[in-house]
Amino acid sequence: NNGIIKRELVSEIIKNISKENRANLRKTGVKIGRYHIFLPKMLKPDAVNLRINLWKIYFQENKETTIPKSGLNFLHDQMKKNKKFLLICGFENFDNFYIRVDILERLFLKIIESTKDGKFKIDSDMINLIGCNKENFFKLLELMQYKRKIIKYNKEEFFVYEPKYKKNNKRKIVKKLNENNPFDKLAELRFR
Repeated sequence: NNGIIKRELVSEIIKNISKENRANLRKTGVKIGRYHIFLPKMLKPDAVNLRINLWKIYFQENKETTIPKSGLNFLHDQMKKNKKFLLICGFENFDNFYIRVDILERLFLKIIESTKDGKFKIDSDMINLIGCNKENFFKLLELMQYKRKIIKYNKEEFFVYEPKYKKNNKRKIVKKLNENNPFDKLAELRFR
């Protein structure tokens, strides 16, 4: 997939990779991150230019693609962009924000390092890593499903990860009230 694939698309495969095989993948240059599986070497400018040229050859009718400038970590654009093209360029999309895949993984690691008791505080290193202003950084965290919390008595501000959809491991079994259901009647049949 041009050196980058969203982890959610291959999550079942990733779950089944042994620790030994994960170590072998790391040695060959494959990064298994929180959001993406990618080859960091494929995010270098020459590799990105090659993929962009291949994209343009294949999608000749799509001339409106704008190539991000080399060295940018964060793009904020109100215009609708081609998400697949920007992923080829190495940028992940969060609403109107686009963040370089490797920088996104580094931010996630910084968050993990700063998290205590399920919450973390923002520091200037995190904002500088992304390369945006504080307001956009807070919006980005919200889009990444982190919620801002403020402790009332000391006005301390921190973030907590709160995914929109929580897994429900308990199956709910609902008994149908309709006793005339034809499938229930078929289930009662016994053949000798």
